[in-house]
Amino acid sequence: GHNTDGKGCTILCSAIEKNMIDSYISIFKESGIEINSIDIGLNCVIKLLKYFKNLSKQTYILLGLDANNMVSLLFADGKYHISNRNRLLSERGTSESISEIVRVVSSLIQFNKSQKNESDISCTYFCGLRENEKWLNHQVSNSLNIQSTPFPMGQAVSVKRKIAQKGILQGNYLYAIGNLITK
Repeated sequence: GHNTDGKGCTILCSAIEKNMIDSYISIFKESGIEINSIDIGLNCVIKLLKYFKNLSKQTYILLGLDANNMVSLLFADGKYHISNRNRLLSERGTSESISEIVRVVSSLIQFNKSQKNESDISCTYFCGLRENEKWLNHQVSNSLNIQSTPFPMGQAVSVKRKIAQKGILQGNYLYAIGNLITK
């Protein structure tokens, strides 16, 4: 919800029938692992992003690419606003896939304006870019006149030096890292 009086809170909730997760619970139980809680991917990302002080007041779009799927999240003034899941119809890295991605970003920019949010979108952050897609940031910036960059992990999360030296981009693991946050 959106609080205009500054009181209350925003609640993200989801529900699933227990029988849909019974098989997963059984698999873990048979492996000797007790499940204490189950979280949704969206909440994992939201929890993690709260640790990034530079994003706490920013209005931005976070785009996550995985195979031919794309998740886009809009944060207005640092707070989660809306998310979408899209299946890319074109092969990644092609000009057609860039056009698809630009359309998604453009629609979120228009949505943000229609919501009359106080802030315009300042940046688009990408996660999961392949080596041949590094120029995608430049294309989005030029097409929509908006800053676009790979997601900066900054100092909110630290990783062992060996992992960092192997060039593993932490931004590609937002769901896994966010899932480690228990509070």
